[in-house]
Amino acid sequence: MFREIDPEPEFRGLEDDDWMTHGDPRLLACETPLDYQRYLEAAAKHKVRYEFELEGLLRRYNISEAECVAGLLLRSPKTRVRVEKDHDIRIAVREAYAHVVAGTRDRIRKYLEDHPSGSGKEVDLDAWALAAYKLTYDYSERFSSYRQFQWSVHDFDTADSDEVNAEVEEEFRAMLADQNISTSLCRRYSFAWILSEHIFHLLGELEDS
Repeated sequence: MFREIDPEPEFRGLEDDDWMTHGDPRLLACETPLDYQRYLEAAAKHKVRYEFELEGLLRRYNISEAECVAGLLLRSPKTRVRVEKDHDIRIAVREAYAHVVAGTRDRIRKYLEDHPSGSGKEVDLDAWALAAYKLTYDYSERFSSYRQFQWSVHDFDTADSDEVNAEVEEEFRAMLADQNISTSLCRRYSFAWILSEHIFHLLGELEDS
């Protein structure tokens, strides 16, 4: 089938600036009527907490973010393992990631319950979802200050007291010490889709307006 494609398409990797503008332009340009700015700092901290947990899964199973989120493992022939083991790993990854997502959603909802805007629960969730989307996909200088958060720096504000211990913080610092890991921590994309239903609701509202 691919031999019939003429001319053959050219593929290239992302340039340094390409990933800065990835995202739906409708959401990146959206400013009103949601007061998403009120949630930027909190969303940034929750994003770091989520990505710390995500990074642990990626390192544990040696997989990409896309594989983890989709629950589908793509292995090269050189690293191919038995099908039975692949199946076991897929199940483990899906269960572990589902736990991370559920915990993140619970923390977000609890934060919004404790810090309501007064406009209603659904409006607050939409505003949070927009804030998370902009923090994830808009890498302009506008949001640069919110990308400076590190989980060990903001005193684990989003963590439960029984989850925080010296071992966890030591693991996080070790991850940051790895140049490849510390660079990639700020380029994860799945946090924006934790409240995906509210992203889709926003897009519907933008289409109707």
